Amino acid sequence: MSIPVNPEDNLRSPLDTLNQERRRTVVPEALEQAQESQQRSQELRKRPDQQSVLEKVLDKPKRQPLEERISKNNAVSEALERRQRWQELGKRLDALEAQASDQIRSADSPQALERLRISLLGKKGGQLSRVLGAMGSLPHAQRPLMGQRANVLKKEIQERLNERLRQLEEEAL
Repeated sequence: MSIPVNPEDNLRSPLDTLNQERRRTVVPEALEQAQESQQRSQELRKRPDQQSVLEKVLDKPKRQPLEERISKNNAVSEALERRQRWQELGKRLDALEAQASDQIRSADSPQALERLRISLLGKKGGQLSRVLGAMGSLPHAQRPLMGQRANVLKKEIQERLNERLRQLEEEAL
């Protein structure tokens, strides 16, 4: 290795000069290696039948970030919960309808019918009121549908109660 003799070199230490020489030789070598690597990868892409494992990994779709996967799982579980709440309320309305029919048929006096009306349709402790209160857990889009179904059931129960009351009054005469 030769050390150039320049008047400016006198200002530099021999170590600075040596480091500068190393940079001149190392940097071009690294650039050449990087260019060769790029050329090899381009050649491999041209020949898909001889694609390397590294290329297959690079072409593999990236995995979604954890936050996205969690949010998708949460969305799915929330949808399932909404569906379960919908089904549960529907089953409760069906059970209430069956129970109300049985109890109305078995009522033997107008006083018993009135107690039954209060237990089924009462504002505070009525079974239908509790089901309607549980509708708050449903999404806004599903509430009108369940509300319509509950209102139809309420009218049917009222009609059955009135019909049974007329039957009891006719039997009493």
